[in-house]
Amino acid sequence: MNRRLYEAAKSGNVKELDEFWMTDIFDEVTPAGNTVFHIAAYHGSLHFLQKLVQLANEYPENGIMLLKAKNMEGNNALHEGAMAGNDKIVNFLLDECPYLVSEMNGVGETALFRAAEGGHVKIVEMLCPLTLMKYNKRFDGQTPLHLAISKLRIGVIQKLLEIRPVLARQTDNLCRTPLHVAALIPFFEVKPRKIPKIGEMLIKEDILCCYKVDQNRQSALHIAAKVGNATLVKEILYHSSDCLEMVDKDGRSALHLAVQNAAQIFDIVGGDDLKTIITSVMSKRLINWVDNNGKTALDMAIDCKNEDPQLYMSVINYLLKCGGNRNMLEAGTTESSPTSNGKSKWKTEFISVSAVLIATVAFAAAFTLPGGIDSQAGDPPTPVLIGTFLFKMFVIFDSLAFCYSIASAFLLTYALFGNQAEDPRITGISLTALWIALVSLSLTFGSAIHLVVAPNCLWLAVLVWVMVCILPICIR
Repeated sequence: MNRRLYEAAKSGNVKELDEFWMTDIFDEVTPAGNTVFHIAAYHGSLHFLQKLVQLANEYPENGIMLLKAKNMEGNNALHEGAMAGNDKIVNFLLDECPYLVSEMNGVGETALFRAAEGGHVKIVEMLCPLTLMKYNKRFDGQTPLHLAISKLRIGVIQKLLEIRPVLARQTDNLCRTPLHVAALIPFFEVKPRKIPKIGEMLIKEDILCCYKVDQNRQSALHIAAKVGNATLVKEILYHSSDCLEMVDKDGRSALHLAVQNAAQIFDIVGGDDLKTIITSVMSKRLINWVDNNGKTALDMAIDCKNEDPQLYMSVINYLLKCGGNRNMLEAGTTESSPTSNGKSKWKTEFISVSAVLIATVAFAAAFTLPGGIDSQAGDPPTPVLIGTFLFKMFVIFDSLAFCYSIASAFLLTYALFGNQAEDPRITGISLTALWIALVSLSLTFGSAIHLVVAPNCLWLAVLVWVMVCILPICIR
């Protein structure tokens, strides 16, 4: 397109039109297929557009049909004006060429869709009554209401429901209602106050939308629980609590999906909203509800626990607390992946060997007392340094090291025989006992060195104490 003509259409400079021949004006297009009508309509150049229409009416064989011309996206001038929110342009084009309201672009959208996506309430109010119902669906089956919800255009949603309330129950080619679309909005991109407001408007218009299912037989509650929309979950259950008992084509309830996707939900919205969702969709009827594969929500948590062991163990413990079948947990803990078994075995062996090693050293230290035995004290033999404070501390710390290391090793052995080796609580207690044993052994060593070295070299004894105290802190 000629640069001067393009700039004139953008700025609305009507005088520039006198510099061009009629054929030059109407034959020029941009690389995207836009005519001067598209450019003027998008940029709100009303007087320029009026002049164009006047010229086109004088030469209908050359120009008037360009009002209906489409660019590479299939948009006509009315699409462009509606998309830009130029209500005066839209009103003018409707007066000049009313049939433009039913023209569809490349994806089956009328100008109403463009206005709805842009959030232009006034234009939606103009176009909606003029657009026949058969033009309220684009090629994928979505309506302007679906599109407005996906873009969070609250004002447009309200206006569409006011003029065409039937849109609240319309489904797309995937059988998704507008409420499904509201549930599909990723929660981290949404202001929390908007989701319940959208849900409230849709449910108020037609409560049956809570019970409609998509092609996977999933309701809006299923979707909201799966993607982490905690506020919408609560909104749906506030109006239709029995939706909890709806299952999808795999026989899964909203609880199944929330537990299965717990790790992804936690990454997106955090632990508080995850807890809210699971708590909301929990019920005694659902806690042991099996899907088509015979799995409960607890089974789902067990199957997924390798994704995030700490998170899923919290979910498992919560499900058990709420009445989950403990036998499922016992069965599930015996079915781990090879990688999981390898890690668990390596951890158990490491703790066991360390505990036994500390116990051996502590046992040997008890019979190798610092300062030795007073051979002249008679029977029984008496340690030379038995009257000192640090010797008594040596005995106490050595006993603690021996007892806690033995306790750690015994606990792991008990867990192995009880098929609880992968329980993080058992491992945690064993590691804590092992750490206490290590600290006690370090203090035993420090006490012994101090008793022997301090009388002749105090600074060396102090240095040993510093190293002894730093070691357990670094390990912890």
